[in-house]
Amino acid sequence: MTGSMLILPHIIIGVSGIALVAFLVASIFLSPSSMVARLVYAAAFLLTFAQVALGFRILSAPDDMLTMAHQGLAIVILVLLGLGGMLSARGRRKMMAQAKPA
Repeated sequence: MTGSMLILPHIIIGVSGIALVAFLVASIFLSPSSMVARLVYAAAFLLTFAQVALGFRILSAPDDMLTMAHQGLAIVILVLLGLGGMLSARGRRKMMAQAKPA
């Protein structure tokens, strides 16, 4: 009973995570940024869909190894988002420094 009560909030968190990553990817591709930051965000976006597919696989046939992979993939996505944010902030800082008159 407890596990089934956790499914809906988990799905809501997952859908909001997809929306957040999609927003970040769209914003990074619409603004001038480095190719590395774009690749990092694109990888996070693709891994997010892999995370969703893995989550639905766990729903259909629960398995401890799949659950551990699901958790590990979540950590990788979070690290990629942090790395992408750091790279885009560093690139933005360089652009602002170059734009300042000497």
